[in-house]
This record gives sequence, structure tokens and C-alpha cells, in this order.
Amino acid sequence: MIDIIETLNRTAKLALDDGSAASIEEAMDRFKSFHLQIAVGNDVAGSPALQAALVTMLNAAPRTFLGTVSVVGNLDAVLQIGWFRYQTVRSVAALFGVTAVDAVQFHPTVKIGHVDLAVEHPFALNLACDQRGFRLSPEPLTSFPHAANIPAGVAAAGATLNEAFHFTYFHRGWAGQRDIAFLLPPGAHAALRLPESLWFIGLGHLGQAMMWTMGLAQVDGARSPRLRLQDDDTITQASLSTGLLTKQANIGKLKVDIVADDMTRLGFACERLTTRVDISSGPIRTSDTCMVCVDSFGFRRQLDKIQSPSIIEGGIGDGLAGFTRLQIHRFPGTRKAADVWMGADPNSTRSISVATSAYQKLIDQSGDECGTTLLAGRSVATPFIGAFAGAYMYAVLAAGDKCDADTLTLDVSHLSP
Repeated sequence: MIDIIETLNRTAKLALDDGSAASIEEAMDRFKSFHLQIAVGNDVAGSPALQAALVTMLNAAPRTFLGTVSVVGNLDAVLQIGWFRYQTVRSVAALFGVTAVDAVQFHPTVKIGHVDLAVEHPFALNLACDQRGFRLSPEPLTSFPHAANIPAGVAAAGATLNEAFHFTYFHRGWAGQRDIAFLLPPGAHAALRLPESLWFIGLGHLGQAMMWTMGLAQVDGARSPRLRLQDDDTITQASLSTGLLTKQANIGKLKVDIVADDMTRLGFACERLTTRVDISSGPIRTSDTCMVCVDSFGFRRQLDKIQSPSIIEGGIGDGLAGFTRLQIHRFPGTRKAADVWMGADPNSTRSISVATSAYQKLIDQSGDECGTTLLAGRSVATPFIGAFAGAYMYAVLAAGDKCDADTLTLDVSHLSP
């Protein structure tokens, strides 16, 4: 059972939880029938924000749309951001296993920038970015080729893939058929205002998404913050379905090592810490700004014991109703962490059901009810919600004091139209 827990695609687990798949094999076959097409406009070549949206989709989409992800349009555009400087769209697509095609296919389609290609599929969603945010619409949009708000591009990719997933998986009538306009916190595009040193606690789903955004947003010649990276966990097969910095070759390696290696390539100075943070015995004093991306409510409840100039912590919901929701807190704030997370740890008290046919089949086959319950208790997670959340958390950090709210709650499926 441990093998299943550590290999199961965290998004495909949704089909086990909602009962739509009678087995793991059936769930995976369903996700292998999902296809997506990415159409690249000519204006992508001049827009860092649109490039960020594009490479985030190339990275995230194949982790969920397990059939085929293809890219069409301006494939020879040269990118200028992050790890992909001076590479063409075609070569970056190949890095992520995305197929470059010459002709439009009849698949759900995302259009990045101004796309002069006729798409007949009923899902054809347009994406554009401006200085502070992004727009999505089934109608053509005006793009802003000189806007360099890279976090907005990453967030736009996450929101767009969420629409495509709800169209493909849930068959939602609204998916891809509505106008969405979304703004990040004011000042979020001012990446040069990042603190001198950052302490990242947790480098899983959300932590990697934030590092992905930071890497793409790095400006040539700008001062990069020193990174103190802490996580004791290793990469598993299941990590591939959510971690934007995770590759097949990373399985078995420490998360802190694969993240540090990638950030070092961009010139960041990284300190690697491979132990858990223990704040139970007393306060920890640090001059670092702390970014907390862990699942443990018990740990979050003790964040008041970290005496830091600023702590930003984020989390993504779970289950059928919660996997598109995120909440971000800034401390010190109007409330203490102990008040925000008071009460029993939800993970220790919530009811975990193994009543669906897929879990019952696993119990019958393995005779391991405890292991099956452990599997059922694992979070549903998607790389695209992670991308949106990581970009938003980065934007809160970059905005600094211009973001005056200390609690931010969003549902990516219900962004303001």
C-alpha cells in the first residue's frame, strides 16, 4: 500500500474520492484521455508576463492532462526569463514532454496573447496580462506586450488550467465561457524590493510553486535575496504530479537539494537545511523573512514562536470542495497564529471515508484497511492551483507594506469576473 501512496497522481486521486472511478487503473485511464492545446501568439516574444504564463502551462499541464499536451503557433519565439533564457518555445516544450505541432487540433485550447489561428473546439480561452494582473475570456483580448509582471503570468496560467480542468473533468458549463479579470496586490510587480534574506520552511507543492515564480521573476543584474531552504522530505513518484521543480530524475532525492540546485543555477545563494523546524521548545529569533509552506496545522499554530520581521504562510485546501481554495496569512498582524489556528488539528479529527468503490476494491484486494485509509487521507492537489497560489504568495511578499491585509482567502474557481 505504501507504494500506491507514494506513486498515485495527486490530481487523479480526485476520481477515487468522488466515486467516479471504480479503481486506480480506471482513474488513470480517465486522466490519460485528457488533452490540451496551447496556442502561442506572436506578442509572446516581447512579453515576460506572457512568457511566464506559457512556460508555467508547459510545465504544469502535462502533470494533469495525461493524454497529450501540444503547442502550436509561434514556436520559434525566443524566451527571456528564468531558466529558459535564449531558448525557443519549441525547445522548452520538448523539455516538458509537450508536443510541438504545425496545425491546430480539435482539443480544448488556451490562446496566449494574440493568436491568429482558427480554433473550432468549444473550449478556446484567451489569456492576456497587464501590469498588475490578467484577463481570461472566450473572446479575443488586447495584450500588453511590455508589461513585465511575471507573477501575474504564473497566476494566469494556474487560473486558465483550472478552467480547462473543470471543463474536461467536471464538464462545467461555465468553464472557459466567462470573462475573468484579476489583480494581484498593489506593488507586486516590484520584484526588486524583496527582502535581503528569505527562510523557506516547506518545499513541497506550494513551496516549489513559489520558488518557480521567484526564478522566473529574477531580473538580470538585480540583487537576489539569500535563500535559507528547509525541508526534510524526499521526492517520490507522487511528487511529479504537483511539484513544478520536480522531474523524473529527482525521485529519491531530497526536496531541498533539487530546489537549491535549480535556484543556484540562477545565481541565488542557497543554504540547505535537511531537518524539521522544531519550535515546540521555545522561540526562534531570525532576521530572515519567513515563508511557511507546510501542511501541518499544529506547526502553523506555533508560528508566534518565530520572532521574525515578517512571516507569510500559505495553504491550499483539500478534497472535492476545497482543492481550488487558498489562504494566506501575514504575521505579525491583527491576530496571532495561535488564534488563527486555535482548536484541534483538523487533520487529526476529520473523518476520512473509504466508502467509494475504488477504496473498497483496494481493501478487498490487499486486506489492508489501515493502509487504504492512509491513502484516502492524502490530499488532492493540482499543479495549476499550486502555480496560482505560489504566484499570489510571491506577490504578497513582493508587495510588502503595500499589501495591508493580513489574511487573504481566494477560490481560484470563483475569481472576480
